[in-house]
Amino acid sequence: MESNIQIAENGKASHCNNEVTCRNSVSLEELFVERQLCIPSYQRSFCWRKSNVLDLLETLWMRKGKDDIHLGTIILKLESQAGADRLSIVDGQQRLLTLTILAFCLRKQTLPLPLPLPLPLPLPLLEAPLDGTSNEAKSAQKHLYWAKTTIETWIKIRGDCSFSPQHTKFTVITLPPTASEDLAYTFFNSVNSSGKRLSDYDLLKAHHLRFIAEEAIAKAMAERWDATGADSYGDILHKTLYRLRSWSRHDNPAVDAPIGHRLFNHFSAKAPIAGGIFFPPLAMRFNSTIRGGAPFFYYAEHHRMLWDKFNKTEAYRILHSCLSGHSGNVLRDVIRTLLFAFYCRFGEIYISDSLFCIAEVVSALRNESQVRATAIRDEIIKDCLFSLDTALDPGQFFDWCLSPERQYTPDKGPTKDRYWKALGVLYKGILPSAVLEGQVEQRNKMLEAQPSANEHKKGD
Repeated sequence: MESNIQIAENGKASHCNNEVTCRNSVSLEELFVERQLCIPSYQRSFCWRKSNVLDLLETLWMRKGKDDIHLGTIILKLESQAGADRLSIVDGQQRLLTLTILAFCLRKQTLPLPLPLPLPLPLPLLEAPLDGTSNEAKSAQKHLYWAKTTIETWIKIRGDCSFSPQHTKFTVITLPPTASEDLAYTFFNSVNSSGKRLSDYDLLKAHHLRFIAEEAIAKAMAERWDATGADSYGDILHKTLYRLRSWSRHDNPAVDAPIGHRLFNHFSAKAPIAGGIFFPPLAMRFNSTIRGGAPFFYYAEHHRMLWDKFNKTEAYRILHSCLSGHSGNVLRDVIRTLLFAFYCRFGEIYISDSLFCIAEVVSALRNESQVRATAIRDEIIKDCLFSLDTALDPGQFFDWCLSPERQYTPDKGPTKDRYWKALGVLYKGILPSAVLEGQVEQRNKMLEAQPSANEHKKGD
């Protein structure tokens, strides 16, 4: 299946038949002049109550005086009728209609009652024909009338709300004609419509669901993804798997990958060229090639479950207990990520020994004048992961970590002293195997014997 999402930061994107387009920061004014924006017949009619309308109006009021206000995501579907392109609203009708009526009321015009449609207005959604005889049409007219009177009353109370279609922005998803409406709802049913921009986790869900032909499976995958939540996937996809995968390729991971959709680009997939070849799947690894559709969701779920088990280990607990708050948590997070890679490869049996070895290697970065967020790009981290990933057993990896060329003397200083002291507490708290017990004890004695920065000054 051909599948792609094109992301445009400038609000402009071409609409191609085989791709989903995502445009950030599209203004309401631009939407008003889109190719015949319309409400499809399968959509429910306008049904917002007074409270819904007031919530949106108060959101606008609270942002008064600011440059732009972002009101969430709008989902459109490209359709062609009688040779003309139309953009049907899949999600966002209630917000767009309310804002359309607000724009109309602010022009000091009066809507006719009982609000029969179509109306002779240069606002596309209020020009749409509506059968005035059906019960659904009558209900829509009633709710539109309530919205209009609510808005007029609110304007009288608030005065000029400084509403500007040019500065009212949305993220706009446009689906190709081949996408089904049911699947569109499955893709985006968790998107926050209260002002949150579409995240990489929403985009990844949408992207990989398009590889799944069976809608029942797609729906189950989407519900599972939503139930886990972006926060959980933030830890496992962003701060763990994305960094491990970048280090394993000797690439420099971005400090904040979701900015600029780097995370989406990293975990997206292309349609297979040789998809007909059958071979029994190999064991899943953190640096496995990302395949579109169900394999990606299995990949993410597999590592999330491992992550949850890893979080319950004593090594994880003592690492967070001792090193949290030091060096902006940069070194702690790097140690944690590498330790997770060890856990995935070798299990829990030697995890305390691994914590000691990895901490020894990574803590060499504390000898730098200042530990910055960009320390996650240091070559020693990539070399450490390479050694771990190519070792045939834990002992080979420990030998690399503790080899003489990687030994160093902790550099003392007011800030560094606190870190070395915390590291000493960590080493005293772990329970290494008999293999490394002597190494841990020797390092502890070295840290205790090393004079602090204050003692250096007294000696001077």
